[in-house]
Amino acid sequence: MDLKKFIRSIPDYPKKGILFRDITTLIKDEKAFEETINQIVERSKRFNFTKIAAIESRGFVFASAVSYILKKPFIMLRKKNKLPSDTHSVDFELEYGTATIEVHKDSINKNEILLDFKNRYKQELNIIDPKTEAELTSLGVNTLFTNPDSDKIIVDIGGGSTEIIFMSQQQMVYFYSLDLGVIKLYKEFKEINSFSKEKTKQIKDFVKKAIQKSNISLNNIEKYQIVFNSGTSTTLAAISKNLKNYDSSIINKVSLSITETYEILNILASKTAKQRLLVNGLEKGREEVIVYGIIILTTLMEYFNKSQFLVSDRGVLEGIFKKYIEI
Repeated sequence: MDLKKFIRSIPDYPKKGILFRDITTLIKDEKAFEETINQIVERSKRFNFTKIAAIESRGFVFASAVSYILKKPFIMLRKKNKLPSDTHSVDFELEYGTATIEVHKDSINKNEILLDFKNRYKQELNIIDPKTEAELTSLGVNTLFTNPDSDKIIVDIGGGSTEIIFMSQQQMVYFYSLDLGVIKLYKEFKEINSFSKEKTKQIKDFVKKAIQKSNISLNNIEKYQIVFNSGTSTTLAAISKNLKNYDSSIINKVSLSITETYEILNILASKTAKQRLLVNGLEKGREEVIVYGIIILTTLMEYFNKSQFLVSDRGVLEGIFKKYIEI
């Protein structure tokens, strides 16, 4: 049975430029739904796992059925503030914005292996540690370069932390994880609309202290090329290119100067969150935190004494593909 025929494609939903795959047409056909579950069950038998996890809500439809057949516990990964007890949370990027998922702390133990229904390739998964995540990020970003052996500093500005990876000869030399992210800064300063110069300086001083406290090595810093692969940098590139619709083929390897970055920062900081949505290149979901991300980025650039940086749309996902899937 060709299951693709049962999946409806809806263009420009939930926003222009997105091709949405609608599974309601599949699950309303009992034979197609049965075949889907049977195929997932058969494929999952190749892997060793103790629990099944899925993100709401479409993931629940398939995972619960597979969990019942395989007699494995089912773990719900839910949107923010949907679970009643203590949770772990992760911020992640969508094609059309950002979101947060949470899981109960007592749902997953350290050494358990999950069959994750978000993962396209249904690989055997475990919770990766920060070092492994940094290694995968560096591998993913490095696929952009014709000279993969070149020395690079790769920076990933996240919601709760910022990862800084030093890479040489296609290997991660060392990495730093700063307790500094856009969501953490937002929670600290609680500002989303027009940032005054005083407020911007206050945030920048806070970031500067956190960076200095981390004691990031500056040895031979001049030989390193700096690459940012977070949503902050891709948004800056999209704004610089005046993109109405996001296009990773244009974004990847865009070179931006710190001067142009400050110009964009000043424009965005002067606007309300709602007004920022009118700026080409800024996607919904980033309007409240983009200023914080740019402040982190520019402060790091000054710390490294760099005037230019490259932008990468690639990261952990491409690193996983490179290390575990690509032949």
